Amino acid sequence: MLVLITIIKRRANCRTAFRFGRQPRNIFGSEEKTIFGQTSNKNNRKTAVAGIAYTLPMLFVADARVDSEGKFRLQIGREDIPVAKRLRASLMVNSDKEYMLGGRWILTRYWSISTHYDSDMGIGAGLTITY
Repeated sequence: MLVLITIIKRRANCRTAFRFGRQPRNIFGSEEKTIFGQTSNKNNRKTAVAGIAYTLPMLFVADARVDSEGKFRLQIGREDIPVAKRLRASLMVNSDKEYMLGGRWILTRYWSISTHYDSDMGIGAGLTITY
C-alpha cells in the first residue's frame, strides 16, 4: 500500500476542442459533475491532495484521493499490459469522468513508438526511450 500526499497546480486547459452540435465530448456525459455529484474542478486545480494507492490482482492500481476542498476521486488503471510480443497497452478511468487509452510498439530494447488518447487532452504520439 502506498500513501500519497501531493500538491497539484495546473493551469486551465488552453486547447481548442472541436465539437459538433451541443453534445458533450466525454463518453460518460456532462463534464460539469463527477460521478459523486460534486462540481468538477478540471480547469482550476490548485489544491492539496491526500490518498492511497493499492495494487489489485492483475497489477491494476486502485487510487482513492480526497482534496483540501473535500472532493473525492477514485481511479483504476494499468500501464504496460502485454497484448503481443512487442505490443503494450495502457488504460485508466476515474470518477471525474476522465479516461485514457494508450499503446506502445516496441522497436528495440530501448526504443518504442507510442500513442495515447486522453479524454481531456486528446490524442498524442511519440517516441519512447526506456532506460
